Amino acid sequence: MNIAIITARGGSKGLPGKNTALLGGRPLIGWTIAAALESGCFDRVIVTSDDPAILETARIEGAEVIERPSSLATDTASSFDALMHAVDEVEQEGTRATTVTLLQPTSPLRRAHHIREAFECLLPEVNGVISAVIPDTHPMKAYRLNEDGFMVGLYDSEAPYRPRQTLPDCCYANGAIYIFRRQALKTGKNFPRDGIVPSLMSATDSIDIDTRDDLLRVEHILRAQHVSTP
Repeated sequence: MNIAIITARGGSKGLPGKNTALLGGRPLIGWTIAAALESGCFDRVIVTSDDPAILETARIEGAEVIERPSSLATDTASSFDALMHAVDEVEQEGTRATTVTLLQPTSPLRRAHHIREAFECLLPEVNGVISAVIPDTHPMKAYRLNEDGFMVGLYDSEAPYRPRQTLPDCCYANGAIYIFRRQALKTGKNFPRDGIVPSLMSATDSIDIDTRDDLLRVEHILRAQHVSTP
């Protein structure tokens, strides 16, 4: 059984009510629910939240819901703990998951095809797939300030001056998709670190909603693309 868990707590500081804020005429969380359902990758699509308004919106959008304990919805609570609480709730019904996918509702431009593409990367030897974006500036070109206030290469003294083509390939997780084999999740108290591969997305599709400006930016993109559904 492949399950999708959408984590959506109620207490957003940067944009209060973020997960139910309207974007393109539908609640923000609705874009992620619709993408998950449309992908055809999941046997169950579940929203976990401590917020009654989010849970009700999720039901209307077609997801199952799990009420999350308030202790797992604080600013310091980890996504891993919230995810595993939902997984445990599902598995108490007697069916064990094969894969567990975390989808964060703040990535509305992550579409159904992105999810399908990520699952295509889940080869037999792979423990998990994380959606990622290639940065405009290679991180090995960064500097740090030493104790005297002088700039020195963050990694080594030569890296900032080397052609980008000679530096190793790199990417950043964009927070949109995390697919893990269930077996890999049971070995620790955090997300697996080994056997993980990226599924690349564009910088635009990787936009994360954290502020009202982010919401307006994505609204503009959707209008430009004449998009009304995931």
